This record gives sequence, C-alpha cells and structure tokens, in this order.
Amino acid sequence: MKRMLSGCVICMGLLLGGCASSEEDLDPSRIDYQTLNTDGAYGPIRTITDAETITQLDRTTDEVEWEDQPVPIERDPDVRATFVYTPDDAPERSLDFGI
Repeated sequence: MKRMLSGCVICMGLLLGGCASSEEDLDPSRIDYQTLNTDGAYGPIRTITDAETITQLDRTTDEVEWEDQPVPIERDPDVRATFVYTPDDAPERSLDFGI
C-alpha cells in the first residue's frame, strides 16, 4: 500500500510540472489527494504540506519532457489530486487532476 501511495505522489508531482504553468514560478503550498479503494469509493482526503516533499516532486517534474495533449480516461482516476497555490497578495488558486 505504501509503495502504491508513493507512486501516486510521484505521478501527481509529474503532472504538476507539466500542467501547472503560469506567469509565476510557484511551488504549491499544499497538495490534497484521495485514492480509489478496491470497493470503488474514494478514501479520505489526505494533505501533503511538507516543503521538502513538495520541492522533491517539483525537481522530479523538471526532468520530464511533456506533450501538450489531453489523454482520455475511460474509468475513474485512481487518484484525485488538488494542487493548491498561495501566491503573495493574491487569492488561493488550485488545479485539479485525475491520475
């Protein structure tokens, strides 16, 4: 289970680097995620706030070569993730992903 969770966190980080382009080069202030259980329901919302983990995910995404084309998903995502950004002097922004 821990290995699957670690893989999901890495995938979320990879998506962050490819999809979260903006005028500012911000790291997320937190990442909220839910994993799909074997019974088909999503588990509780978990949050990553550790700056070191978020920085590590950001470094991992810099190494990926991204294509700008959406991929159709024919089933519910295994992980739903929300990357929350808190820029200075601006409202909180978020990006939702299905992985």
